[in-house]
Amino acid sequence: MVSQTICPLMALTLICLSCLFCLSCGQAKKELEYKGLKATLKGKTLKIEACSDVYTTEKGVDVEDMIVTDINNDGAPDVLVLCRKRGSYGDHLPFFVEENDREISQHIFIYSANEKRGIYPLWMSSAVPREISDWCLEKVPGRDLNVLVLIAPDGSETRWRWDYFGLKGYP
Repeated sequence: MVSQTICPLMALTLICLSCLFCLSCGQAKKELEYKGLKATLKGKTLKIEACSDVYTTEKGVDVEDMIVTDINNDGAPDVLVLCRKRGSYGDHLPFFVEENDREISQHIFIYSANEKRGIYPLWMSSAVPREISDWCLEKVPGRDLNVLVLIAPDGSETRWRWDYFGLKGYP
């Protein structure tokens, strides 16, 4: 299937208010705005402003990059966050896990915003199984579908789309 890729550097050209930080250019600050949501990445801290609400990532979460889009196609803006934190899970463990590990691991968090709820976590992944060195969005031609492309250090790629509650592999 042919798709149009919006790589991080191109996306910054299209939607970035002030690109002073990104994985590609390695500088210190990145600001993106989409549908009234403003996200600012300064160092390893993310600040999201939307719907008269402000959210800042908590201590212990080091943000590596962000993408601002509508990943689930509900019309509300979403912020995809590539970050590192200690432990594979948050405060609530799956029933099959007795104790959270203490390793620092990479995660993908997704925040959304609307007038009723303000800014809220839409999805918080457990530790990703493979290191992500870069990521970008693809638009699938003829469909209102955003596909997240994850790129590993060896250059291999996997594609993911939103599926009701979470990201699901996409062919």
